[in-house]
Amino acid sequence: MVEAEAETDHEQAQGEGADAPAPPAPPVCQACGREQDRFPTGYRHWILLEPRIDPAAHGIPEGQRWVVGGDGMAVNWVGGRLPPTCRIAHRPVCGRSPRPEHLPRIFLAVWELNASYERRIYQQDALPFTSEAETSGGPGTQSSPARDPG
Repeated sequence: MVEAEAETDHEQAQGEGADAPAPPAPPVCQACGREQDRFPTGYRHWILLEPRIDPAAHGIPEGQRWVVGGDGMAVNWVGGRLPPTCRIAHRPVCGRSPRPEHLPRIFLAVWELNASYERRIYQQDALPFTSEAETSGGPGTQSSPARDPG
């Protein structure tokens, strides 16, 4: 029973993008290296939410609306009465994720912003958005294969 529950939790986490590293690891996206807002979920996983983005919940598709409760727990809001605003996960708008053509314009706008950060990082060969970058230069300072920045 415990194994089946753990497998279900893992599948839900993968489907929702709740694959962030748990504390004490920094709340950094594994793909782009940028710090995000990290919250626990109700199924023992962690989700990275896009910082400073609080769109109106009615404009965000079901399954993409994240709400952080007073206890600090992030819930993927499905059904019921919508809250006025919500949060969006970082994964679909990460600058290193595919362009989110099938999602509302807010996702595309945030993706484009994040992709522009990626282009700047590629051009500067640095990660200016993490505390790790301030102390060690971050993973962006290592040589990497050439990418098309735009």
